[in-house]
Formats: sequence, structure tokens, C-alpha cells
Amino acid sequence: MKILHLEMVGLNPFEGHSLKLDLFARDQVRDAGPGNGLMHIGDKKSSIYSQNVVCITGINASGKTTSLRALDFVTNVLNGNIGKYYGSYRQSDLLAFESEISLSVIFALNNDFYLLESKLSRITEDDEGDADIDSDALQPFVFTQETMWRFNKTQPHKAQLSDPGMFRDNASIVKLRIPLSQKEQYNLQTSRDLEDECFLTDESVQFLSPQASISNAFTIGDQRLKALNSPDTETPDIVPTRFSVLFPASVDWRPMSSIANPILHVFDDSIEYFTTDEQKKVHVKFSDSDKEMVMSRRYGSALLSSGTKRGALLVTQSIRTLRTGGYLFVDEIENSINKELVHMIVNLFVAKKTNPKGATLVFSTHYPELLDIINRKDNIYILRRSATSNRVQTVNYTDEVKRGELKRSEVFLSNYIGGTAPKATELTEILRYVALRVRGAAHDE
Repeated sequence: MKILHLEMVGLNPFEGHSLKLDLFARDQVRDAGPGNGLMHIGDKKSSIYSQNVVCITGINASGKTTSLRALDFVTNVLNGNIGKYYGSYRQSDLLAFESEISLSVIFALNNDFYLLESKLSRITEDDEGDADIDSDALQPFVFTQETMWRFNKTQPHKAQLSDPGMFRDNASIVKLRIPLSQKEQYNLQTSRDLEDECFLTDESVQFLSPQASISNAFTIGDQRLKALNSPDTETPDIVPTRFSVLFPASVDWRPMSSIANPILHVFDDSIEYFTTDEQKKVHVKFSDSDKEMVMSRRYGSALLSSGTKRGALLVTQSIRTLRTGGYLFVDEIENSINKELVHMIVNLFVAKKTNPKGATLVFSTHYPELLDIINRKDNIYILRRSATSNRVQTVNYTDEVKRGELKRSEVFLSNYIGGTAPKATELTEILRYVALRVRGAAHDE
């Protein structure tokens, strides 16, 4: 299952309260060989490729983390349950999410192309329906409406992949979040003539959790879906593994377990090994010492630099994602990690040898230099604040810059696209403020 396009309406910081992203190659694919960072989608005649690497960049407070959370939310909708097994989202994580959310997701599965349209509502905590925004209690969403469409022809055009309305005009409904008992009423109200299989059977209504999408019967299968929604399941092996992971900007708080030597040495070659035994004690030996130290995971982790810890965890999680062909969302990929090592991690998803299943890495960054290591330009999204509304706009690099020979980092730093550099007046103001405070003067001097 590969996501090709998504739209989420209900994100407060964004212009129109919506986020739109394409995860397929919008530009021409000149090199269809291995190692191009793309995965072919559909039959042999198809010209559609999904992106293995997507970059989201922008200045501070431009919505990068919110975008990654939205992507993680969408993948959880498509491949599991947004509650029980996929981590009910906390209120503090989703402050940018409004109480009502609409999703339109176009994805490919087994050479077919689907559109899922969903509406969700947040469960409130008190009887009046108002959630306490100061509380970090779980605030899950539940599905209220859903429609699943399948494209009628062999494959859609790229314009249809980017536009749910155009896709819908050439597709047929295959599933509704409506009981079969309401079939006649629905067909009468919509002037349709849908068959029984488009509706939910009594059994489906019974086992389908309000936090599970109707798409799950297609993406993970009925048997696994029943296990996922059963509180007493004794068959955890058929419950799907985590298909997407949101990797945070900071992991300093996390105690470390064993680190494979090839991973450890690329980030810190001064340590010979770092392992954990059955008693959860850390065994660590430095290269310039004959003595092994044994200590708790907490103290052992303190011996590692922030970059080593974050890098080791990131590579380990990358391996898990590459095995499943899933999605890894990394916030501030450059945080505590050398640029060349970031390049190495990105290349894990570009190279066919390490990414045979077409796993997808979506990362955010503040550093424009990282734009220069990306093979294509249609997989770069720039988030910027509107000059008039101050809301977040999402623009694709290829829509703004047609000349491929321009160095992307220089385009970003020059503010050619607009909204990619701090305002000169604000930089001048903070310099003035600091100078005044250093002298002990009041700000309004």
C-alpha cells in the first residue's frame, strides 16, 4: 500500500485549514532504473512512481512538525486503528488539529487505485463537549462518515492523482460506512443503485471499531481487522505491526539498549562495543581501554553523545521501516547529526539494495544545505507563512522554481520563493533588543 496524495482539512495553522501533499513523482521520470529514489506503481504500462524520500522544509514555526503528525495520522488510518494499537494521540500533540477533520487520501494497493474520504470527530472529555486544552489526557478521534472509491480504469493520470474530485469522477464506490439496512434509503437519497457489498454487514458493524477505518478490510484484511478490534484477542501475530513511525526531534531522555557495532562505530568509533545483558545492565568498552564497564542503562546512556544516541535509534528504526516497506517520519533529521551522516540515512531509502520494498522517508529540516543532497525537486515541500493571513502555505519546489540547475540551498537562502528566510526587520529588532538588555536598559528605550 502506497499513499500517493493526501488532503487533510481541519489543521488550524494552515491556509484554508488544509494540508495537501503529493507523494508520487509529479515531474518526468527520466531514469527508471534502481537507485533513483522511486518505486514503480501499477502494471508494466504504468508511468506512476511513488517517492521514497520526501523533504519538508521551512523556517521556524512554519508547520513542519504538524505536517509530519498529519502524515503519521493518515498512515495509521489506512493501516490499522488510530486508537488501540496505534497510540491514541494526546491533546498536546494535536493542538493544531481541530475538533472536526476531513481526509481525502489516494493510494495504490495491488495494482488498484483507491480514494478514501473520511470525516472524524474528536472525543471530548466532559459532558459539555469541551476538552481541557491544559490536559494531556488522551483525545482520540472517531470516524463519523466514510466512502471508499476504486478507480475504474487501469491507472489514473497524474492530474487525477492530485485531485480527489477528478479521481472521483472516474471511480466507483466500493464501500460505505453505512449499514446494509440503510441501503434503500441511501440509494433513494443519492439517486444511486449500489449493491449490497458496498455497505457494512451486521457482522462488520459489530466488530468495526469507531476508531478503525473501513479501508482496513482492504489494507490489512478482515481477519487481522477483527483481531485488531477484539479486546480479548489471543492471536497477536495477526495484528499488523506498526506501519508508520514518527521519529521526534529529540531522544536524549531515552535510555539506550544494545547498539550493533556497524551502527555504533559510524557515529562514535571511540567506543568498541555497547551491549545490554538479560539483567538490562549495559556493558561498554572504549577502544583505548582494556577495561569493560558495567552499569545501568541510565548511566550507560549518559556515556553516549546526543548525536550517537539519536543516530543509532534513527538507523535502527530505518531498518525496521525498510523491512516492512512502511513510512518513517523524522522531525528535524539534522538534529545532533553530521550532514554526511544525514546523507547516509537518506541514501538508505534511495538505494534499491537497502530499500527493496519501496519504504518512504519523510523528513523535516531547517537546514537548506540538505536540499542539495536530494536527487529530485518534486519531492521537496516548502512551508511558508502567508504575507497577508500569516497562515501556513504548502508549496512544491518544482511549482516555484523551473530551472533545475539552480542550487536549491541558495534558492532557499535567497528568499527567491518567499517566506524562506527571517524578515530583515525582525532580525534588526532582536539585535537592538539584545544590545539594550546587555546595557541594562529597558526594551522601550
